[in-house]
Amino acid sequence: MGNTTEDLVPCVKRAIDDIIANENFASPPTIKISPGSQIGDGYASKTLAIEIKDTEKTINLFVKYLPEVKNDIIESLKAAFDVEFRFYQEIYPEMKKIQEEKGLKENIFDNVPKHVKTNIKFDGYTPIILENLRLSGYTLRDFQTTIDEEHFVLALKTFAKYHALSYALKDQKPDLFKQLTFDMKDNFVTAFETMLGESMGMAIDMFLNGLDSDLDKKLINSCGNLRKILIDHACNVHKFVDDYAVICQGDCWSNNMMFLYDDNGKPVNIKLVDWQIQRFNSPILDVSYFFYNVATEEIIKNFDKYFNFYYNTLADFLKSLGSDPRKIYPKVVYLSHWKKYAKFGLTMAFGGFLMLAKKDNVPNLLDGDDLKVSNPTEDFEGRSIYQQRMKMLVEHFLERDFL
Repeated sequence: MGNTTEDLVPCVKRAIDDIIANENFASPPTIKISPGSQIGDGYASKTLAIEIKDTEKTINLFVKYLPEVKNDIIESLKAAFDVEFRFYQEIYPEMKKIQEEKGLKENIFDNVPKHVKTNIKFDGYTPIILENLRLSGYTLRDFQTTIDEEHFVLALKTFAKYHALSYALKDQKPDLFKQLTFDMKDNFVTAFETMLGESMGMAIDMFLNGLDSDLDKKLINSCGNLRKILIDHACNVHKFVDDYAVICQGDCWSNNMMFLYDDNGKPVNIKLVDWQIQRFNSPILDVSYFFYNVATEEIIKNFDKYFNFYYNTLADFLKSLGSDPRKIYPKVVYLSHWKKYAKFGLTMAFGGFLMLAKKDNVPNLLDGDDLKVSNPTEDFEGRSIYQQRMKMLVEHFLERDFL
């Protein structure tokens, strides 16, 4: 790849030129440009890693952008870029500010990459320019491997603190919170209806058709309307917003989390790295999405432990922020939310055939793919594992009366 800003698309070039002008380099810096991510790491953006260096300092950036062409896919993705830009520019700074106002210095929510501000836009969308977390040691967890408890608990704790910040802002700064959320659209529902829903439905049918008519008779009898229940819920979940809604992260799958490890390979920190599909709704949409997409049999067996861990973490953090969780998000409401919203997590777990496919088969929207497998009823790598996993999850939902 080229090594000067002349090789960049115009909007990114202008943004990098703006950063260089504002950094007051001692001498004209050299520019090194390389791919920002690997095939399969994301669906909906181009990425670059850019190093800007002179004799005295080095700046390493991670850039997300869209090609400067006009087509329906690019136009639909511009809104997602604006959502993410608004998070870094407006929402997260307020979350950071309220923690500072409370004097919190430890156990804070700072699980977001540093955003580098520019005033550069092209045709209505802003490229997203962040610190390059990889050079600080952060890496993606391989989504095709089984998650362990340390990764699972660290992510669950992070979501709990993030949601607690929404509740604290709503409680203590209601006018500001309304300003941040009043026009927040549920773009996930739109994406589900236009790109995801068909494949999810086919995946549910594939699961049901894979059940044994003798061994799984009880399960079959209980799941006759499973497709309709889950798809209808996902398409209409934006209508269920109540007084306990928060600013959800929105897209809580493994490739939107980067982990930092100690010398023994233990995960010690996490950054949430994709904020393009934020939505205003129950925090359980986030938690169940993450939970059921990675939960192992052992985690499901200990569901109550993790169910309580998330809530207790949220409640404790809310207290440290100066709000009363018994009023802001009572545990009885939390339980009712799980019964009402956790179906969304199960629906997204049925999309696991995307994750079990080889990375080079993962769709890329910018190449004209859509978010579905051409025919998920056919055999694919990991099909038997997928069937066993979904059977475990559906049985769990039936036992807990979450359907």
